[in-house]
Amino acid sequence: MDPFDITLLSLLIGTVGFWAYREGSFSMQMKLQKKQYLDLQKNTAQSREHFVSDRQAVLEAMGDAFLVADRHGRVLIANQAASNLLGESGRVGGNVFLSPENETLHQFYREVFRNCDPVSQKITVTLDISGQGRKHKECVVQVVSTPLQADLNQIGILFHDITEEHRTMTVRRDFVANASHELRTPLTIIHGYLENLLEDEDLAGDSVMRKRILNMMQKHCKRIIRIVEDMLMISKLENSENMLKRTLFDFGSCVEDVIGRLESIASDKQATIRVELSQSPFLIYGDVFYWTQILFNMIENALKQNNQPGLLITVKAMVQGGKTIISVSDNGIGIPPEHLPYIFNRFYRVETAHSQQIKGTGLGLSIVRRAVEAHQGTIDVSSIPGVETRFTVTLPQLPADPTAAQSVKSSSAA
Repeated sequence: MDPFDITLLSLLIGTVGFWAYREGSFSMQMKLQKKQYLDLQKNTAQSREHFVSDRQAVLEAMGDAFLVADRHGRVLIANQAASNLLGESGRVGGNVFLSPENETLHQFYREVFRNCDPVSQKITVTLDISGQGRKHKECVVQVVSTPLQADLNQIGILFHDITEEHRTMTVRRDFVANASHELRTPLTIIHGYLENLLEDEDLAGDSVMRKRILNMMQKHCKRIIRIVEDMLMISKLENSENMLKRTLFDFGSCVEDVIGRLESIASDKQATIRVELSQSPFLIYGDVFYWTQILFNMIENALKQNNQPGLLITVKAMVQGGKTIISVSDNGIGIPPEHLPYIFNRFYRVETAHSQQIKGTGLGLSIVRRAVEAHQGTIDVSSIPGVETRFTVTLPQLPADPTAAQSVKSSSAA
């Protein structure tokens, strides 16, 4: 073969080899780049998932309900608290305008989406707690909104439930008003009688009238003392950890003592108080003074709340399942269901047609609960208006001192 041909062939083979190598290298580079692109996509998807997961974790940790909605009210982002508070309209994919019973909330939404300005407002919303439109409750919420990404018309809305704070403030305000009224009325009466005695010599010299006036003044002084004692007692129960003077005593004797103190009120109301004890004597280990207060407040409360004659109040005590069960029930007007969760709160008073005529500051049942809890017990209430209202106290059965028990039995037998 001609040397020139050999040189040309070598050049051709080298060129083909070079191109083959280059194509192979390019193909490998393309595969590598494709793999890197796929890895990047995978990492981006994972990063997005992690971002979404972290974002949701932050939203759930907030505690308060939070959601993001578009200009049509469609919920794009929400935490579980929003679902719990608002139901279907607070879930992702739901719509904030789809709960017609919350007209106040809808007005807030319309203002927010129309103006797209930050807004903070305290509103009362009606919530369906049954999920079927049959059972509702009212909540007071502080709603704060702020525009997010104005070009997309998205709004972030935070709901802070302040129902308990609002109720506490209302109760305290009512207590100040009630306590002021309860103290002012007897003080005004006492002051008026004193003026009459000081300014009218004939009245002061009339022994019969003077005695009548002094009796009235004494009655209203006792009323003031009762109010102050209730306030001091609830304060003592709430701030003292171990103030009980426990002894083993006969619960039946304690009940009879309380009934004796309330006999005149029961007679005026034509009410009957019945006592049913599973054994006699029925021994309890506790503070007699505070148990007297517990029974007095529960029985007096039943008498005060019922004006119709024929009221029957039943006090029962038994040992069941290793627990001491004490109940006070009556067949009076009852307690409306919406008031039941709050009747043990300090200063809370059930609003009824005749509640304005009932004297008191609303501390009685709060004292009862605190005193029961001081004895490591619990108290529950149930009421069917017009049928039965029952307060049930459950106490742990504490070990009794046999010597003390025998002493109580002996004194009871005597």
